Amino acid sequence: MLTATLLAAGCSLPLNNFSLAERTGSIIPSLSRSTAVEAPHLVSFVGDAAWPSLKGALITALIDREDGERVTWKSNGDASGTVTPITTVMAGDGRRCRRLAITADLPGRADEMLSEACPVGASAWSVTPL
Repeated sequence: MLTATLLAAGCSLPLNNFSLAERTGSIIPSLSRSTAVEAPHLVSFVGDAAWPSLKGALITALIDREDGERVTWKSNGDASGTVTPITTVMAGDGRRCRRLAITADLPGRADEMLSEACPVGASAWSVTPL
């Protein structure tokens, strides 16, 4: 639904340049569930209490989900949301990065954000807002 909204608004994202045949197992096989995620804007977006739940969903979306496959998350408090990889793109330095739609239903507000996650070495992701 977010993609349709973006397209209707005149926004576009690059098409996926990778065939499904290139993908086996994890999207980025060298990264694991213990991967570090640097995303201060997302910590601010959902708060410290909900961040561990969102981080877990991010890692699942980044390493295990194809573009368009949604991952839901729910914190121990009242926060919940989704992480949906939208497209996989090649960064100028050759890294495979993922564009993500992230939603959060928080007490008193609901919001969504587009971000891009790129691997940093073999054990981390750097997530930045688009």
